[in-house]
Amino acid sequence: MSSTDNKSVKSFVYGIIAGGVAGAISALLLAPKSGKELRHDIAEGAQQAGERTVKIARQTKEATGRIVQQVGDYTADLTGKVKKTAGNVIGDIRSKRSTDQTATISAVAEEEAQNDAYRATDDEASEQLASAADADDSTDDESETETTARH
Repeated sequence: MSSTDNKSVKSFVYGIIAGGVAGAISALLLAPKSGKELRHDIAEGAQQAGERTVKIARQTKEATGRIVQQVGDYTADLTGKVKKTAGNVIGDIRSKRSTDQTATISAVAEEEAQNDAYRATDDEASEQLASAADADDSTDDESETETTARH
């Protein structure tokens, strides 16, 4: 129940009490009675108004207690659901983060392996080119030597 509803209930209860008291006093003052009878009737009316006020206050207290209990139960239930949902979200985030880190580590390792393979291939190709160049140089040297010897 919202605070606006509580204010409406309070205003209604106060209105009933004030109306009852005003009605009782009006009835007593306007009735043609002697002073002693009038004082007795006023005292009796005030006592009845007091009893009604106590009864309404008790009913209001009981209703308010039930409402407070319901709101408390609902709040506890809602709090439990929020905690459970938050725990699930945190678990999902941790799982995603772990998966992302594993994927990143795997990708980096794969890239390093590819780089190592490229480097090995480049080194091997360089060695083959160097060997071919050396072989070509030695073939050129032999051809020069033969050419020089022929002349």
